[in-house]
Amino acid sequence: MNYKRIGKAIKERMVELGISEEDLARDCNIDLALVNSIIIGEEVASIEVLTLISIYLDMSFNDLLDTKKNKELYMNTLKKSIKRRRKNWTINLMGAIGLCLILCVIEAILLLVNIPLKYSAIIFVLITVLLLIVDICLALNEK
Repeated sequence: MNYKRIGKAIKERMVELGISEEDLARDCNIDLALVNSIIIGEEVASIEVLTLISIYLDMSFNDLLDTKKNKELYMNTLKKSIKRRRKNWTINLMGAIGLCLILCVIEAILLLVNIPLKYSAIIFVLITVLLLIVDICLALNEK
């Protein structure tokens, strides 16, 4: 929350209505120092106090919190997050398909070279574990 923006919205509405800080403090039963701190954006007001002020000033809570102006910023942040997740999902899917292809090719080569199945399985498992470790390291570095 941007407390300076909230304080500015309160102050603008008070000017529109011709209400002083003293009037607001007295009528809402809020300490004048707290009202002053809220208006200059130094104090973190509780939801109850902000609700009381918004009702007193006949403001919607959305106008008080300035959510209309911030909506575009929040939407852009959300869209970027969704795109990043989709991109990661696509990369992971392509990686899984690539891994399957690589393992199939390796298994075919091992069969053509006539390596005993016991050794073929060990090599196969080692390669799979190595690729999983690389994938885990990449995923941890993303965060």
